[in-house]
Order: sequence, then C-alpha cells, then structure tokens
Amino acid sequence: MIRVAREIIGYTMTFFGQTQVEKKIVSLSHLKEEVRKIIGSSRAIVQQGLDLVTHNGAIVDLRPLVQKNGQGEWQVTAIPVRVGVRGAHITSTRTGSQVYDFTYFFEMMLGYSKGRSQELQARIKELLGRIVARLEEEFGPFGELGIDLALDKEGKLWFIEANAKPGKDTVALGCGEETFIESFFAPLEYAKLLAGFKTAPLTDGTSLSSPAQLARAGKGDTFSAASVPHHQEAGKTVMAVETIPVVLK
Repeated sequence: MIRVAREIIGYTMTFFGQTQVEKKIVSLSHLKEEVRKIIGSSRAIVQQGLDLVTHNGAIVDLRPLVQKNGQGEWQVTAIPVRVGVRGAHITSTRTGSQVYDFTYFFEMMLGYSKGRSQELQARIKELLGRIVARLEEEFGPFGELGIDLALDKEGKLWFIEANAKPGKDTVALGCGEETFIESFFAPLEYAKLLAGFKTAPLTDGTSLSSPAQLARAGKGDTFSAASVPHHQEAGKTVMAVETIPVVLK
C-alpha cells in the first residue's frame, strides 16, 4: 500500500519495504515515476485519503471475520480492532500493530458509552451484510471473508478490501481463546453442510432475517446475505461504503 499526500509544495509518498519509507516528491510526473518503480506493470486501485480515528497518534481500523456456519448462513465471528504503530499509515500486525477486542477498545480505551459502542457495532454488521451479499452476487459463494473496514473522524464507515483467505492472527491476538477456536469450527460446520453430513452443529448461532434483527445481534449471531439490501447497478461496483462505491478490478 502506498500513501500519497499533497503538500504545500509537491507530495509526500509513504510505503513499506523492510521498514517504512517516506519520500518527498516535487511534481506529479515525478510521483508517477516513483509509483511505477514500486508497482511495475501491475494494476492498482486508487482510494481517496481518509482522516481516520486515531489512538495516541496511531491510526485505527477494523478487521471483521465473517464466516458461514452449518446452516450456510453468514455470521460475524469477531470484529478485532487494529491500532497501528505511531506514524505508520497501515495497521498490519506484520508492522507491529496492536489488536484489541471491539468492546474493550471502544468503551475502555476510547471512552465510548455502551450505547454508542453498540450502535457502531450494529452499523458495522449491517454494512458487512451488504458487502458479503454483493460480493457473492458478483463472484459466487464464499465460506469466510476477512473484511477490512475503516472509521473516520466523522463516524463514517469505509470498506477497504475483502480477503477470501483471511488469517486468524487478529482474532487470536485480540478476541480471546474461545472466539479463536470458534473461528476454526465455523468453516468445518459449513464444510459438513456442503458434504451432506447431517450431524448436529458445533455452535448455536441464531439466524437473522432482517437488518433490524441484525442490529440487535451480539457476538456469534448470524445474518442471511439474501435478506439485506445491496447495490443493484450493473458492472462491478460494490456499495463498499455507506455512501461511496468502490470498483473491483
């Protein structure tokens, strides 16, 4: 990931090699040359810069893990919160970020009231429902997804990307042993369903049929992707944010 910021004179380009690298760029043509040195002939997605929520000067983002259970329904298994290293523009655990449980971080570290924390979690789950519905409409069924979301300082949620083979490191680091174990059981339950086994489910998620029910859900509750609203326009545009479309290439 490359971060570009306009300065009074020129631009600042920040990216990770072995460590974080910051370069001062004098012109747009020079910026294009520097970016091409990094990405070569590969294609890239350009996303607008975001003024994200921070903690002690470090940016914060969210890495929800959504998985299908033994009934073939999506469930939100965990919503880990990642806090980057101060001054870094990404929050990967490979760069030293810290990971926290959602409720603990927002209520204990940021000082959100319980009601405000629950309202944010409900909005996140409703957005996740729209994202997975649209992704499956475009690309076919998935069993699990690691979805990167961001929260800006105005309280808006942003979709960054979805990972079809999500690592469980953020769940292990921030969400406790019980949730970490559940993150491996859910795909096994879904695999049993696909294989035609009729054995009892390993967990007891509760199916939800509407965004209103989804908003009242707690950890481990499930939603049906078919029951939530999603973007209907042609092409490959995903309503990835509450208001901003993102094009998947």
